[in-house]
Amino acid sequence: MNASDASNPKFDPGWWNAHKASSADPKGDFANALRDYQKARDDLFSESKMSRHPDVAEVKKQLERVKAQAGVEKARLGTFQKETVTALGSYVHKVDAAQQELSRLGTAPIMKDPVKVLVKQAPQFAEYCKKNLQSESFNFLNLRYKSPVKERCWYDDFIKPGSKFEINIANVTRAPFNEIASAVDKGAKPNTPATWDKAPWDKAVSDIEKLLENDVARRFRHYMTGVMMTGKLP
Repeated sequence: MNASDASNPKFDPGWWNAHKASSADPKGDFANALRDYQKARDDLFSESKMSRHPDVAEVKKQLERVKAQAGVEKARLGTFQKETVTALGSYVHKVDAAQQELSRLGTAPIMKDPVKVLVKQAPQFAEYCKKNLQSESFNFLNLRYKSPVKERCWYDDFIKPGSKFEINIANVTRAPFNEIASAVDKGAKPNTPATWDKAPWDKAVSDIEKLLENDVARRFRHYMTGVMMTGKLP
């Protein structure tokens, strides 16, 4: 193993076995730790890509195992096999760096912000909603957060049954909107902002926020785990 390889070893059991000193890792414990970490890492990215729950805890566990086995093997070799010992130390440093990145992932705003913040501040969420056929819900929230005048056109666009951009709200929430629309159509109420102000707009917003939080936002965070960890896990 040359100095360059020792300072930048690959987290791959095949690479390790091909480059380590012949006397190193006689039982293959370190190679096995690398293999199990590699699987956990690959599973994380695979699950994340499909917006399924990536097992970050398993990646952390296997990283810690790699670090522990590197320490054991480094102590066993002592001052012999300098390049291999250096590589083992490099593995430890890389594990520490990866663990820091995983810790940052857990505190990243995009991974814990409520739907309202995601809609207002995360363009990645807008794109994800579009790709997952939730543009209507996203656009409705984006509109309502801007506090536009409450008028008939928003009912016709988003809430009226069969409307072009109909959102998925509870029937009990939709019913008062329909009653107001019917009264306006019959001339019993004027088609004014004051009339439409009586509709449960806040409840409609709450319904959609809950819908997105329980489904799309959850899957979005699964997906973003892989995006945010790309290039940061060895």
